[in-house]
Amino acid sequence: MLVEEVDAFGFEPFERFLGNLADTLRSAVQTRRLSVLKVGPELRGNERVTINNHNAVKALDTARTWVGTISPESVTTYGEEEARSIWQSGNAAFMRNWPYAYALSQAPKSPISGKFAVTVLPKGGGDGKNAACLGGWQLMVSKYSKRPNIAADLVRYLCSAEVQKLRAIELWKFPTRPKLYKDQEVLATTPWFANVLEILDNVVARPSTVTGSHYWELSRAISENVNKVLSGGESARDAVTRIEQTAQIMTP
Repeated sequence: MLVEEVDAFGFEPFERFLGNLADTLRSAVQTRRLSVLKVGPELRGNERVTINNHNAVKALDTARTWVGTISPESVTTYGEEEARSIWQSGNAAFMRNWPYAYALSQAPKSPISGKFAVTVLPKGGGDGKNAACLGGWQLMVSKYSKRPNIAADLVRYLCSAEVQKLRAIELWKFPTRPKLYKDQEVLATTPWFANVLEILDNVVARPSTVTGSHYWELSRAISENVNKVLSGGESARDAVTRIEQTAQIMTP
């Protein structure tokens, strides 16, 4: 296999894996002649578990064919940095990662600086969606704070349009204020931000609100079982069945 055909995903069995899985299953992903149909594997707000279905099984079966063909066998152990290392050294044709990787890849001393572009995840079929998993950093004030008013002022400052604009320009961090995605100074440094609003309109949230304190149990069930599928240790049908069983314990 040629190194330029390596696909640098991150599929190690940890929490971040849930983000990759949500992206892949909710989008309609096409890679060469391999396609994943749009599916809806999630724990919905009405507490209906939807992971155990034909399309989810087909999606995982297809993803399994990527390992050892367009991706190395070791991809099942990759985290963000392992994937970025291969990508930034020029040994990968494409990579899915968080926005921070863009800044590092475009750094002056990066071997691939100026040689790549950013786009939404591909979709298959006219009714597919360019979905992505919602991530982010939250700013909060502890109820145990001795100076809650000062802490709240700091949060307001960090969330201000001015600071978010600065972070977007210098750190390539996604703003939470929609108007900044049309700001000409922001777009001058990160032109691909013009596509971000479309992405955010179709984000897939982790099921943390619905599962509450049980979220990590579901995250672990998903990560471990799907990693087994990609590693060849478990069938896709068995994986979604086990994930469904874990999820159902968390719902009435």
